[in-house]
Amino acid sequence: MGRCVRRRQFLHRLIMLSSVFLFIFGASGAGAAEKGSIEQKDDGVYQMDSTVITATMTEKTLFEVPANVTVITSKDIQEKNVVTVTDILKDAPGIFVERPKGIADSSGGIQIRGFGESSILVLYDGVPVNSAYSGSVDWSSIPIDTIDRIEIAKGAASSLYGGRAVGGVINIITAAPENRDPKVKVYGYYGTNNTWRRGLSVKQRLNDKFSYYLGYEHQSTDGFSNKVSSSTSSGSANPTKTIGTGLVVSSKVDGKPRYIIGSPGNGAGESDIYNLKLNYDFDKDKNISYSYTHNKFKYWTEDPVTYIHDAEGNPLYAGSVQLPNGKWYNFSESAFTDYYGRRTTDIHALRYADNKNNFYLNFGVTDTKESGYSKGSYFDGTTPGSDVSYPSRVLKANLLKTWETSEKNTLTAGIDWQNQRMTRTSSNLAHWHDHDSITSVNYVEGGKNDIFALFLQNDYCINDQWELYAGVRFDHYKNYDGYHNSPEKTILYNETSYDEISPKIALQYHADDETSYYLSYGHSFNPPSIYQLYRSDGTYIGNPNLKPEISDTFEIGMKKKINDKTVMNLSLYHTDTDDMIVTETVPGPDSDQRRYNNVDNAERKGLDFDISHKFSDQWDGYINYSREWMTSSEGEGMTSYISPEHIFHAGINYHYDKWSASLTTEYVSTRNAPGDISGVYLSYDEFFIANIGIAYQISPDCKATFNVSNLFDEEYYLWYAAPGRTFTLGLVYEF
Repeated sequence: MGRCVRRRQFLHRLIMLSSVFLFIFGASGAGAAEKGSIEQKDDGVYQMDSTVITATMTEKTLFEVPANVTVITSKDIQEKNVVTVTDILKDAPGIFVERPKGIADSSGGIQIRGFGESSILVLYDGVPVNSAYSGSVDWSSIPIDTIDRIEIAKGAASSLYGGRAVGGVINIITAAPENRDPKVKVYGYYGTNNTWRRGLSVKQRLNDKFSYYLGYEHQSTDGFSNKVSSSTSSGSANPTKTIGTGLVVSSKVDGKPRYIIGSPGNGAGESDIYNLKLNYDFDKDKNISYSYTHNKFKYWTEDPVTYIHDAEGNPLYAGSVQLPNGKWYNFSESAFTDYYGRRTTDIHALRYADNKNNFYLNFGVTDTKESGYSKGSYFDGTTPGSDVSYPSRVLKANLLKTWETSEKNTLTAGIDWQNQRMTRTSSNLAHWHDHDSITSVNYVEGGKNDIFALFLQNDYCINDQWELYAGVRFDHYKNYDGYHNSPEKTILYNETSYDEISPKIALQYHADDETSYYLSYGHSFNPPSIYQLYRSDGTYIGNPNLKPEISDTFEIGMKKKINDKTVMNLSLYHTDTDDMIVTETVPGPDSDQRRYNNVDNAERKGLDFDISHKFSDQWDGYINYSREWMTSSEGEGMTSYISPEHIFHAGINYHYDKWSASLTTEYVSTRNAPGDISGVYLSYDEFFIANIGIAYQISPDCKATFNVSNLFDEEYYLWYAAPGRTFTLGLVYEF
């Protein structure tokens, strides 16, 4: 289908959706204005006086911050009735979420301004949850029910946060209970593909000093078929097994043939999350809090499907089928088996806050105790197979102090320390569904690093209109204890270190109480992961001399209160990235071996625009649009298609009495290279999807919800097949 046709469909569907939505809810909305029974939203969507801390590490309003910041509140989350944390983020300006398997997704992630998760710092109660192994985020370990607010600060932030804060910082903040009476919450959401999100929590402020939160959440899904069992080879001269028919001829993205014989089945997953938060107030200004989250997650594929049948019509999971060229594709059960994976994560966060003296001390641990996957050649999980395991751990401590040195000057300083470690083990298993049935070890490799940093930021009010922010951070990285140990060889890598200085300067101009402009420059960096430094498994050769990827970002932005009901934000940015880490073939006799190296650079130019408007006490809506131009060069230069050029979101919300409803839409442009084919396995298609949610407050304690995602049942690929239309029914009871 051509792009022009798809875009006409996009506009047609958007107009049709708006018309239907207005028809359904418009009549009651007209009368609602007289009753005025809906609560006024006060979450900062329409007001720029919402307080944020992420962009500057000091309390500022959205209007005062010289950066593009989005705030998502607990109220927003409750109204979205989401199943995963990334569902919360997907409508935010400038964010692209690529997790088509939802709960069962183990490898998909998010992008901000073309940067992937390893270049986005994600914090949960101040603790970085990016894996020490690869920099990715275990989104299943973050319990939705605990979230008070999410602050998304886009753009360079290494001057305050160090490595990974290149595309931005996502700060997930939980709240301490305020109610003296115990507050119990029981909830359950059930939907398509036998998908469940259900949980129980209790929270209470016991007295003036002590409060607690306890929670448990279970998530599970039978999933859907998003992979294919296929071959792209030209085949063999002769059949070797029972001959069948039913081959489906498709295409690769380059137009060459792909021969599909079936599917490994539905990608299923389940997650159990336990969480605890304790808060003790010494007085009205000083408190200490501790939060703990334990997540056990596993994923697998079940119910394989074959398209190939023998002459009697019996399904074949091992056989031979003739290709169009006359040759034969000989296949076995291994073509239909998939990963059997797991991950166990503990997150600890301890925080002391002295708000009177602006002094804060944080300590945290993200301990991925178990992570990996196994693979086998037969459906029977008691048969032999192989396993790869890669547990990791991040320890972090920091100290932050802010001084108001004068009425016009605020100084912030801090110290950071961080330790990361990772181990990667390849083993053979007696039973590939039993990760502990190890019969032999192929290799063990890993390493550690230490990070020490100092940072300083000064906020100077030149006058009532002009404000200057200047900051700098010094990071010292030491990589050590890198090794690879196998029966064939033992490699011990030398200790390496490097220093990085990350300055940032921002100038803000408040034209009036409704309009502000800012101009900023920031230097940021993304350190190589331990995996990239020390992977030496035969396919790859370790490279302990990897340098960090470094980026320089210029940004100009405007924030505008058009009136009491309308807020607009616009930012333009230009980022140059050098020393990008990519895989390259190692020259020499072992030309099939690869390694990570700093051989690439990239240029990103883009804009983020969003506008929100409150039509009445019952109606509000938003539109946001992001566009990015990205080119990367490696030698002669090439264009990169790892991020979409266009991202568009629009939504409208309705609130009246006991009813609330929302209509949200998302358009994402293709990421296929010119000439590549869309709509086939492993393509990156453009898509437009719409979602509708309805909620009814049955009683003050009980709410029912109903959601439809991908309303038009759009078929598209995000490498793997994306889900079709899904339905979710929910019930929340609080007492």
